[in-house]
Amino acid sequence: MKKLTIAPLLIGAFLATCGSGYSPAFAGEPTCGGVAMPPLMRADFDRDMIKATDVFALDGALFKDGKNLCRAVNIECVKSSNECQVAVANMWFPGGHPAILNIVVDPMQIRQWTENGISAAGQIGLCKRRELFVSFDSKKVRLVETSGSGPRCPGGPMVEVLDVPVTD
Repeated sequence: MKKLTIAPLLIGAFLATCGSGYSPAFAGEPTCGGVAMPPLMRADFDRDMIKATDVFALDGALFKDGKNLCRAVNIECVKSSNECQVAVANMWFPGGHPAILNIVVDPMQIRQWTENGISAAGQIGLCKRRELFVSFDSKKVRLVETSGSGPRCPGGPMVEVLDVPVTD
């Protein structure tokens, strides 16, 4: 069985975002606190590779409505374990130097894995749910977070749609 290796990859992706060599043409808002943070560090949408390894992996940054949220993300899905893990590093940039506030790792059960993409979902605490949608055809990755939707959850349902921009 393949083992997910979220934390080292996420931290590696975060550290790589602090280096030079990033072209701001990839995103409308490429920096976080003055530090270049590319929208995508690693992703393999090659169907033959995904089929051979039964693994989809991505390192990048989360965007909402085209705005860089300064949150690094690592997504790894392993078909044989029927699980995806999404790790998000919430960052802070005091004085222009990046610092990781925390890393949140959420396991998700794969609902569907086809030759066209992956759909997975998981509960994040009592009042929050996260869904992952990966399209191999359009090379799109989207996280949809819904909070406040349970019977004992305060407020009404709130939905947040987050994207990982993928460029060729």
